[in-house]
Amino acid sequence: MENINLKHKANIKNSFCAQPWVGLQVASDKAIRPCCMFDEELGYYSDQSSLDAAFNSILNQDVRSHMLEGRWHKNCLGCKREEELTGTSPRIFSPGLTKSLHEHEAQRSFQKVELFFDNLCNLDCVMCRPAFSSKWNRHVENLNSRQINFNHFRTENHTQLSKGDVEKLFDQCQFARQIILIGGEPFASAQCLYFLDLWSKSNSDALLQITTNATLLNDRILDILSTCKNVFLQASIDATGDLYEWIRGFSWITVEQNLMRAKKRGIKIQLSPTLGVFNIFHLNQLNDFAVRLSAGINFGHVLRQPDYLSALNLPLQVRKKVIENLPPIKEQDISVLKQFLSIEEPQSYAQNRKKLKAWVDYFDSIRGKALSSISFELYEYLNQLNDQ
Repeated sequence: MENINLKHKANIKNSFCAQPWVGLQVASDKAIRPCCMFDEELGYYSDQSSLDAAFNSILNQDVRSHMLEGRWHKNCLGCKREEELTGTSPRIFSPGLTKSLHEHEAQRSFQKVELFFDNLCNLDCVMCRPAFSSKWNRHVENLNSRQINFNHFRTENHTQLSKGDVEKLFDQCQFARQIILIGGEPFASAQCLYFLDLWSKSNSDALLQITTNATLLNDRILDILSTCKNVFLQASIDATGDLYEWIRGFSWITVEQNLMRAKKRGIKIQLSPTLGVFNIFHLNQLNDFAVRLSAGINFGHVLRQPDYLSALNLPLQVRKKVIENLPPIKEQDISVLKQFLSIEEPQSYAQNRKKLKAWVDYFDSIRGKALSSISFELYEYLNQLNDQ
């Protein structure tokens, strides 16, 4: 059967995605989905309902059938809309796209599980929102008073998986090939730390991937990670120095030292920046840090929402200059970003630019420093907005 390789062909007319064949996501409210973009739940985790039951549910089978027929399932239209607007989506990066359909059809149990214990987080990164950071609720009223995207920044109260839930999930996850821990900030979550303690004693060969802001990598946590056979840190680092501190609101020196200590422990690291209008001019500095850290870097996570923070707010001629100055890395590692930056300017983006200016002004006041003093290139563009 013909091999499907969307990672390099990225054909938005093709609805195929590997997620319904390989993975599950378990949220803090116990909802189980194939991925974060899926609209409905495959089921809810409980004493009577297993992960395997959700994976082989009628709904998940229906999703697979749609994909085999080249049709978009109604619960997958979020990716379709994003691809039509930006040229990319989580579907494009889903693992397993290089496998044949025959290999996927033979799959009867999940291989990857993404666990979202809660939204507890110690940071209020400028592009985040309450759904993924408990610290973000304090900004909601202020942003809403400025009429900045109420739906994106609505206040959310999250549930938390119990200790018993964690133990049962641990038992069911031991046969998966990959476990991904997300948050919030996983190392700020007591339930996540409990799962890590169980995992470190399991002697499992499975890949344990942790998406972290790297601010809480103390000796205790590094000791636990060092005992895991196959652990991988996906470090959410968007910039270095002053720009990092404006984006994340935390000490760059501390984060840099934490990652260097993890490196010395032999822990594998990849930088995973969120690429938006606020850091798109400064990717060379970030790449230089990745080289010093001997870490990989994922340039495929382009910010799509809220749309006024997207790099697509920059005029096309400005984005073409950004492309010319991108880091000198392998074409296959940066091709999706180039494709994204080359998109013709969506008409709807023109009305977003004043929201962008209001958003920058707000976080300038929160951080106590002006973004214009850190990113001259963005400062020039914001000045053009003032003149309009």
